[in-house]
Amino acid sequence: MILNRYNNNELSREQAMELLGLKRRQFFEWLKKYRENRKDFSIEYSRKRSSRKIDNGIEENIIKELKVELRMIPDKETGLTEIRFWHKGKLLGTQKIKSKDLKRVHL
Repeated sequence: MILNRYNNNELSREQAMELLGLKRRQFFEWLKKYRENRKDFSIEYSRKRSSRKIDNGIEENIIKELKVELRMIPDKETGLTEIRFWHKGKLLGTQKIKSKDLKRVHL
């Protein structure tokens, strides 16, 4: 273990910090914990809560803002279906697709 090798003067502080990828402050925090409890020392860190989670209310607003309405207009003569993308009553764009490529719901 790198901290053990540092403790036994086999590595310099700079070498140990570089091997661990730590800055000086964190290196000495780890070294202190290592010296206090060598047997059970671990660098594992468990978070009390997720760091990449957003508030549910904010998530709901984002989903609401991103909702897009699709309107499909088939043209039997060309065999194409025009798909129109709408958001908040505004046409965003259109795309034409072969009607046979669309999965349809049969009632």
